[in-house]
Amino acid sequence: MHFLVVHQNCGFKGAAEEYIFRQVQLLKAAGHKVSGMFEYELPNCSEFVGLFERAVLFSRSDWRGNLVRFKTEGITTVLIHRISNAECLDCLNHNFRTLLFIDNHDYHCLNRKKSFPFSGKQCYFPLTIGICSLCSGLINRNRNKREFPFINPYHREHLLDITCNCGRIISPSAAMTETLILNGYPPDNIFNLPPPFPAITPVPPAPKQKSILYRGPLDHAHGIDLLARALSRVKSDFTLTITGTGGDFYYVATQLERYKLQEKTELTGYEHDPSEFYENADIVVLPSRWQEPFGTEGIEAFRYGRPVVGFKAGGIGEWLKDGVNGFLLPIGDVQGMADRIEQLLTQPELAGELGMNGWNMVNDEFNPEKYLESLQHIIEERHV
Repeated sequence: MHFLVVHQNCGFKGAAEEYIFRQVQLLKAAGHKVSGMFEYELPNCSEFVGLFERAVLFSRSDWRGNLVRFKTEGITTVLIHRISNAECLDCLNHNFRTLLFIDNHDYHCLNRKKSFPFSGKQCYFPLTIGICSLCSGLINRNRNKREFPFINPYHREHLLDITCNCGRIISPSAAMTETLILNGYPPDNIFNLPPPFPAITPVPPAPKQKSILYRGPLDHAHGIDLLARALSRVKSDFTLTITGTGGDFYYVATQLERYKLQEKTELTGYEHDPSEFYENADIVVLPSRWQEPFGTEGIEAFRYGRPVVGFKAGGIGEWLKDGVNGFLLPIGDVQGMADRIEQLLTQPELAGELGMNGWNMVNDEFNPEKYLESLQHIIEERHV
């Protein structure tokens, strides 16, 4: 079978692109061909592009002509990860079998965070133009172009309507599925399918000063301020590594300075290959306050046999089991996070046990073979 992958970014920027890279690798290993169509080209994208039979950009080509060509090449199924071109999406729905993978809140939340801007509390309302326009301020940062364009709420509402008409909706978690249903997605058309995580052999942390890892977007929704407050209360010695993107480096630096963590912290920026960070870490933290669609970084930690300390935000509570593979805390429980981090720093045997429990769970529940089988069932329109 020949698939077409559609996404905004051509190249590595975060968890979404890592998921696509892994998905395409698995499909090709199973004997399939995969082509790609993207909205933006990122720097140093040669490794990403090299996976595809052919890759084209919206902005540099006649996308209608390319869709005709893809169809003549025998492509019948399109795997859509993120798209902002409503007209193109509508065309895809009418000419191909479409599977829409929704791993964020972009389609049904104008500020993309499903949380209120000042309080940071989670939002459980469906997209409503009047209310959501006030919440978002109708301003959105375009990080690809470093601009602050106004949001067109009616375009977003139109795009949401079209996404609801995709052939199959793929959700990474039950929490995300509830949000999608709330926003009008047909329940019978939603399939829960978490990303695949190939097994690796975990390496014990080297004997050194204890290390804590945060990997993810650098913004308020992902709780950098909550993490800083928690770490300011940890008495044991540690180092903190923060790796990720988001453009809010000033905000992160401000929080580190406020809680006197600058000398303990290394800011690395985004790295496509996270293996070194996870291998060097003793603990991985997920301090999110927003509705995490899944929490990929925590499952990655389990692949390396590392325990996770995180808040019960969105889909995190579906795989992070308190006292089993890490510690799960109520959102905003800064003292609780500090206490659990302290416990793991001073009890390395417990940290190793929890991390290996996570490793076993990943191999049982998120292995590539199970993923491919489930994806094939969904493509064939059978529930699993």
